[in-house]
Amino acid sequence: MKYEGQKQREMFDRRRNSWIKNSAYIFNAIFSDGSNIEIQVNSEFSSSEIAFNYAEKYSKVIGQLPNILRKDVRTVWIHKGKNPFGGGNFNLLIHTDQGDEYISEGILEETLIHEASHTSLDWPGISKNHGISKGWIEAQKADKGYISDYAEDYPNREDIAESFLPWVVVRYKADRIGEKHRNKIIKAIPNRLRYFDLQGFDMRPLKLNEKKQDNKTNQMRNAFNSFSLNDRKRIQGKLREYGYESLLDGIWGPGTLSAVRRYLSRNEIQSSTDLESVFKTFLGD
Repeated sequence: MKYEGQKQREMFDRRRNSWIKNSAYIFNAIFSDGSNIEIQVNSEFSSSEIAFNYAEKYSKVIGQLPNILRKDVRTVWIHKGKNPFGGGNFNLLIHTDQGDEYISEGILEETLIHEASHTSLDWPGISKNHGISKGWIEAQKADKGYISDYAEDYPNREDIAESFLPWVVVRYKADRIGEKHRNKIIKAIPNRLRYFDLQGFDMRPLKLNEKKQDNKTNQMRNAFNSFSLNDRKRIQGKLREYGYESLLDGIWGPGTLSAVRRYLSRNEIQSSTDLESVFKTFLGD
C-alpha cells in the first residue's frame, strides 16, 4: 500500500445520493498478482493515518476476492456513513459505518462478492456483460425461478450478483453449508450454475471444492495434473480450439472440468478410457 497524497477526485456518496468532488487521500493498493487499485478515502477522515487504516482494512478483503471479480475494479471509494455498499462504475463503494455492521453480521466478504459481481460481471462497458449474454438469458428461462426475492424483483439488475455467490459457495465452499442447503441451491438454479461453470473464470485464490467429487471427476483431475504445467496449458488450448471454454493457466478448475466433461460426452468417450492417453492425443495434434 503506497500513499500518494491528497488529490482531487470525483466520488459517489450515497449519503447525498449524488457525485461529490473531494480532496481525497489516495492510496495505491498493489496485490500479489501484480494488479493494483486506487483507494480514494474521503478527506472527512481528518488524517492520512486514519485514512490509511481504512484503506488497508478493506484492500485486504478485496485482495481475497477471486481474480475475476477484481478484473474491472479500478478504484474504491471510502466514506463515513451507514449506507449500503455499491458496485459498478469500475469501482467498489464503501461506507464505513455500514461496513462495521456487515463485519458484525459476518457478511462483509459476501457483500463485497455481490458488489464486485456488478463491477466485473454485469456492468455496461466491461469486456463481457454477462447479464445480457444469450447464454445467461437462456439459463434464466430454463431455471424458471430465482435464487432470491431480490433477484426476482430486479432480474436484469440483480440476478447475476445474487446467483454468483451461491455458485461460489457450491463449487468452492461447500464445506461451509449443509448438504440440504447445497442441494436447494443446485435444484433452484442448475442452469445458472452451469453457465458460470462454462465461463472459465479465473477464480484464484479460491480452489475448487473436490472433497465429494465422484471417482470419474477425480480421474480427470489426476490425469490432467500428471502432465507438466506447459503441457496442461497446451491441453487447455486444444480444448478452446475445439470450442470449449477454459483458462490457459494450467490449473484444474471448474472451467477445465466442464470443458473436459463436454469433450468426452460429445465424442462418446467412456469413463473407463485411459484419460492420460486422451490428453496425449491433444499434445500430438
